[in-house]
This record gives sequence, C-alpha cells and structure tokens, in this order.
Amino acid sequence: MPAPIDRRLLLRRAAMLGASLPFANLIGPARGEAPGLIARRVFFDNPDYINVRLSPDGTQLSYVAPLDGVNNLWVTPLSDLKAARPVTRVTDRNISGGYRWAHTNRHVVFFRERDGDENWRAASVDVTDGKIVPLTPETGVKAFLQESDRKFPEEMLLRHNQRDKRYFDMYRVNIVTGASELVYENHDYIALITDSTFQLRLASRLIADGSAEMFERGPDGNWGAVHDGADRRDRYDPAAGFQR
Repeated sequence: MPAPIDRRLLLRRAAMLGASLPFANLIGPARGEAPGLIARRVFFDNPDYINVRLSPDGTQLSYVAPLDGVNNLWVTPLSDLKAARPVTRVTDRNISGGYRWAHTNRHVVFFRERDGDENWRAASVDVTDGKIVPLTPETGVKAFLQESDRKFPEEMLLRHNQRDKRYFDMYRVNIVTGASELVYENHDYIALITDSTFQLRLASRLIADGSAEMFERGPDGNWGAVHDGADRRDRYDPAAGFQR
C-alpha cells in the first residue's frame, strides 16, 4: 500500500520549485550570446506599402509608398503591377495614407500637410497626366473628406475650418477644376452625417456633461433633437448608410 501523501510537504516543495524556475537559466555556463537590440527603424521606418486600393472600375491599383524616402502616391495597372509609377512627387513631408479614388477613375484625392503642422489640405491628381489641383485653401486649414458617390463622379463633399478653427464647414467641390461651393456653414456641431445624394441628414454636438446629443435636419433645413435613437437605427447604418 503506497505511503500517505503529506499535503503540507507537497505544497511547500511545489512552492519552492515554482520560485526557482525564473532563475533556472542563470545556473551553469552561459549558452549562446545575448540577443542584440532591435533596430529602431523596424518600428518607425515607413512601410513598403500603405492603404492599397482598387479604382472604382477595378482596372488600376493605388498605394502610398516611399519615393526617395518620402511617402508618395503610386498607381499601376492591375494587369501589370511592374508598371507602377508615382503620381505625386512631394519631397518634404509624407502625404497621408488616407486618400480616395474619384468615380472618374482617373482622379485621386489625397491629403498633405506642411512643416509638420498636421493641417491636412486636400488636392486631386489626374493619374493620366499628373496634374494636381488644390481642393481646399493651401495654408491654415485642416480638411477631410465628407462624402463621395458614383452618382457625382466629378464632385465630392469636403469639410474644412478656414472660417472658424473650432468648426468645419461643408463644401461641394469639383475635383477636376477645384471649384468649391459652400453648402453648410457650421456653427454648432462636431460631426455631420450626409447621405449618398450629398444631403445633410444628421449632426451631433457635445453638451456640458461631456456626452453628445444628436440632431436631425428636416426638409426645411431646421434641426430637431433626436430624443430616442431607436427609430433612427432602422434608417441609418454606419456601414450601409441611410436606408430611406
């Protein structure tokens, strides 16, 4: 008959063994050399490719990649990836990895800053001839894309804060000519939501307790508070857009 197990002795020895495991590799002669430091460029250098995208017609591939050490926008036919060529040639600051194909299938809207100020201004580039057209003021504004849709191949909605640095007004911009039309002067809201017909539908603003309240714009252009979001969820899905 096997001897009975002394539970206290077993637990004490298990604890001693567990405490000694972290020092197991320190006992005896060293085995191999200590690993070297990981080079900083592994963490901070530009990636080889950023934000690879297809043109709307599926014939061209675009991406952001370094050109002489500075990130630029590249385009290549999907049928010949070795024919990739840069369509921007900035030499000072990286262009943003966030860009958008226009539904013309020959224009790309991209964003760049100046001297590290993080004021991202918008421009379009014609990938067939390299012509670049500014779409927002060149200095002192931060801009971003609001809406793009195939129904308006030469237009996009953009927002920027030239008028008031606190709020972003919305503009309908021709990405071929650069012509810009103010469609909403924003004095209140931190977020605007539009639909695929370029109509402004919802907005939100912060209130004193730090939370946000939502508003819906009526056909007359006036805003009404949305007190219960349940009836809005069947009409707007962040992934699919407005349903009616």
